[in-house]
Amino acid sequence: AEHGSAPNDRQLLMTLCLDLNVIALNGPVLIDADFIALAHKIPVEDGQPPPTVLTDVETGSILPGLIGSRVWVGHWSLSPHFERKSAQLKLATRINSNDQTSSAIALNAVLADAHFDYALLQRQSRPVLTELSARGWTLLENSTRWSLLQAPR
Repeated sequence: AEHGSAPNDRQLLMTLCLDLNVIALNGPVLIDADFIALAHKIPVEDGQPPPTVLTDVETGSILPGLIGSRVWVGHWSLSPHFERKSAQLKLATRINSNDQTSSAIALNAVLADAHFDYALLQRQSRPVLTELSARGWTLLENSTRWSLLQAPR
């Protein structure tokens, strides 16, 4: 990009590829090992559409590159309506919220906006995990810090 101008799509994609290449070459040193183990339990099958995973914004920015899944909101340059969706998702997955009603409304909106196959959330997000279980989501596995759930079919 010229000095002062916004990067184009090709430049943004190249930056993302280079970032992912650094992770592949150096290993995911800064990524939680529990997260990586559970992420790899999400089945991504050749010839099938990738599963869509409900997760937080930070995790959503790396999960597609790590396992090939889709997320509702992830990397800012690749997520349509990033600002709105990330604010909505942060409210929906708020860990210590005194306003559970607002969090529940935000979660309803997120779940209505996309068909999710799995959720990979931090275990400290208990209100969200409880709400998903009440809606028929199945707990597949817990690690020390993460929970992996499958959406009802």
